[in-house]
Amino acid sequence: MIGPLSPLAFASEWTPLEVAFWQVALGGLLFGLHALCLGRVRAARRDLLVVLAFGLIGVALFYASFQLAVQASGRAMAAILPYTDPAWVALLSWILLKETMGPRKLAAWTLTLLGVAGVPLPGGAVRVRVAGILWGWTAGFMHALYYLFGKMCLPRHKISTLFACARPREFSFLCPPSHSHQS
Repeated sequence: MIGPLSPLAFASEWTPLEVAFWQVALGGLLFGLHALCLGRVRAARRDLLVVLAFGLIGVALFYASFQLAVQASGRAMAAILPYTDPAWVALLSWILLKETMGPRKLAAWTLTLLGVAGVPLPGGAVRVRVAGILWGWTAGFMHALYYLFGKMCLPRHKISTLFACARPREFSFLCPPSHSHQS
């Protein structure tokens, strides 16, 4: 619902950060309820800081940067640039996780960037602005962090737990310290 509801909110004169806040808040509430229904609301104590940091940085900044990209360059441009996330994942995995960046990954990285650049935009009505591109790339970068974060924490937690807990502090009550998942 990130795309279809944003124009309605903007038409009501909400700021991009207000739209992002309510998207994160609504998503956090729904993920929290889902995790609560499944009995998966507690993250291991050792993961709480990482999970909350991911929520505050990765999730919140993804939504904020996407909405700022929409404001700066329009929905079409903002919708395309986050698809740079596979390129960011490959680059960050190479730098942070010391994964190899062989010829196949480098080719995939290049094709991702060329593919995003080559997507035809509707009727030439796209406003190409530096701020829109930078915010769109930021959204892609933040979305890439979802994958790296998942690689770190999914072996110990269910995805419903992680996304319930990876929301700003308003929803941190859903993730009290757990003694049952410590390793």
